[in-house]
Amino acid sequence: GEKGLKERFTGSDLYPILTARALENNWSCFFFGHSRKILDFISVRHPRLKIAGVHEGYNFKTNEVIDKINKVNPDILIIGLSCPIQEQWISENKDKIKFKVALLVGDGIKIFAGKKIRGPVILRNMGLEWVTRYFTNPVQNFRKYVFGVPLFILRTLNAKIKSK
Repeated sequence: GEKGLKERFTGSDLYPILTARALENNWSCFFFGHSRKILDFISVRHPRLKIAGVHEGYNFKTNEVIDKINKVNPDILIIGLSCPIQEQWISENKDKIKFKVALLVGDGIKIFAGKKIRGPVILRNMGLEWVTRYFTNPVQNFRKYVFGVPLFILRTLNAKIKSK
């Protein structure tokens, strides 16, 4: 049979499902990243969610964050730093941290907080949800979408060619 998913499924599609499962199973979540203001909206949006802790991601000391996480030993560690910072951070520190599952969500932490606008379903299905994000904040997203996406595609193709 065919491999892969029959339809497009993004991290933003996963977060509401994950939240529902966490509520059903009484899983605790620790949110690390973004601003304290955004993190505070998560408990407002999900008042029954077991939030073991939060720590903002713009100004932090790694040892303090690790100590804070380890004190509560969350089931799910949700990290919303920017890429590749969050990947580097978890790679360097995963053996020092007590958690069961880690999700690296970048700006997706705003989805949990209800502060990130998703594109219409028709754009999502076409793989163009980024258009909505671009037009909601064109100044901040200009470099990411105009330079970053083509650069990512070129680097991916280059890596694929080199691996053959």
